[in-house]
Amino acid sequence: MLRRSSALLAFAIVAVCLCAGGQAARSARAAQNSSPLRIVTTFANSTFPNPATDYIEPQFGDSEYLLKPTAKGPVPWLAKSYKQVNNLTWSVTLRPGLKFQNGNTLDAAALVKWFSYQMAHNPLAKATMDDPTGFKALNDDTVEIKLAKPYPGMPYALASYSLDVYDAATVESVHAKYEQLAGKGVFTGPYMLMSAANGTDTYMANPYYYLGKPKYSGLTVRVISSDTAGQQALASGEADMQFYAGTAEKRTIASNPNLIYKTSPTAVTYSAFCLNPSKTPFTDVRVREAFGLAIDNGTISRTIMDGIRPALKGVFQDGFPLNVPWKTYNPAKAEALLDAAGWTQNGSGPRTKDGKTLSVEITTYDSDLESIATAAVDMLRKVGFDAKVLPEPNWSPIPPLITGKGPANVTMQNLQNIGYEGDYYLALSKNYNPHDQYNLSVRDPQIWGLFEKLLATPNKAKANSLLKQALKLDGQRVYYVPVVANPTTAVVSKPFANYVVNGFGLGIDYKTGAR
Repeated sequence: MLRRSSALLAFAIVAVCLCAGGQAARSARAAQNSSPLRIVTTFANSTFPNPATDYIEPQFGDSEYLLKPTAKGPVPWLAKSYKQVNNLTWSVTLRPGLKFQNGNTLDAAALVKWFSYQMAHNPLAKATMDDPTGFKALNDDTVEIKLAKPYPGMPYALASYSLDVYDAATVESVHAKYEQLAGKGVFTGPYMLMSAANGTDTYMANPYYYLGKPKYSGLTVRVISSDTAGQQALASGEADMQFYAGTAEKRTIASNPNLIYKTSPTAVTYSAFCLNPSKTPFTDVRVREAFGLAIDNGTISRTIMDGIRPALKGVFQDGFPLNVPWKTYNPAKAEALLDAAGWTQNGSGPRTKDGKTLSVEITTYDSDLESIATAAVDMLRKVGFDAKVLPEPNWSPIPPLITGKGPANVTMQNLQNIGYEGDYYLALSKNYNPHDQYNLSVRDPQIWGLFEKLLATPNKAKANSLLKQALKLDGQRVYYVPVVANPTTAVVSKPFANYVVNGFGLGIDYKTGAR
């Protein structure tokens, strides 16, 4: 069961490091170690762990992966090492002495059972590993992975949120009654989910954690309804940190010296307008191009996002080697394109053609996306679009609005660019994969064909060349209009001033929180 909308592609995981000097600070830190770390957030568990796709378990230090995603690529985590044996074979060797939170041993036999259970019950995990043909324990700690065709992306797959390692035997034993997994300790991380009730999730420290005694006795994660509620909880001393802080909160906490706004050093997602080329007026590429030219990314970044989210000229931020900059702001050219497409304007009202209005309905599913879309509406109206925003409380109502027969024809989405696995090939391919659940409207066989080729090639230079070709075509055909990059955000109380936000959605370290 997918428990979160795509809004979760924006979620943050934090790293906690207490900065202390002198005996008083050391005593305060010791007292905190004996108490749960208190977190407030707009997203938390609503059900118990199950083998479907979920970002939440690794967020709160419950689950871990074989490899850890970083800005420089995957590195060993639960795995001690991995290697490509030949074109169709990979192997993974586990750290010694691993146990699940329930004390059961995580060895090669348990890992084979987990791999097999994932392939049978988690379609995304199976696709992420490119549909492997088999798994075999070579000895007590090493597993062999067999493939039907070469797959150079395997290390990134093993660093994917869809492949968090769990005790498959225990999960299988509840026969899909996942509520029975409460307190069963099926993962390996430092904090074990014990209960999820009345808007609060409770975690306890993992007594079998392979890196030693966890930093805190546990976690409490309380769901809040708004940034204001989070700010109040922090200011009153009821919480230590807030996840998923909106950009506006940076302004509202400015007068409180005890609260600190944090962003991750790496942004793995970005906000973009997703235009539906099968709906009027976006069946005409000139109208799609005009839409992009009418929106001023720089102004939105500075004035709406408080500079927290950098303006984009392409899918990636400036300076990224594979960025293909094409997004510019040119309202005069936008007007000329609309003129050429036959959309005429009398006075300052919306343009019309053949008795129809140049209408744009933009769906959003969180406060920052709504703010961006609202700012863009004013810009679009200036060149003749009749634009409005349709805010939704979450992602779930969006697909039928966009794919149905109604007028909604644009989605404001948070999309992956570098991606939570750190694999920008896989992250970007999702936007064009006709089978991906978040690709609601783009069906471009040429662009998807380029991604299929680059995902299969072991030659990085060739893959990069194919990626640039695909991004160039998107800039010409204007399906996705990038606006701003999305570093992960949080607000912390003063004792947690050295806290580091991790952009890859990783959990809380047993000592410092630094993943």
